[in-house]
Amino acid sequence: EVGDGEAWALGVARESLERKGRVRVNPGAGIWALGKCGSQYQALTSPTSPIALLAAPKVIGVYLDYEEGRVAFVDPANEAPIF
Repeated sequence: EVGDGEAWALGVARESLERKGRVRVNPGAGIWALGKCGSQYQALTSPTSPIALLAAPKVIGVYLDYEEGRVAFVDPANEAPIF
């Protein structure tokens, strides 16, 4: 649940990710994430990718297909893909 927050980040990390020290937040480093800062949503890729949403989600679903190595972020209110 992200609610009406002005700034947040949400994601998942590969189990083998080194969790000590500084971590790069992008899929190449084993982290799949998205975030919001002010009124802008973005996929935390390298470089970041803006995400255009028709409505601000209050809750974000994270679907993980471990065997296929895929992660999807969706708005569960309408099942619309976010990233």
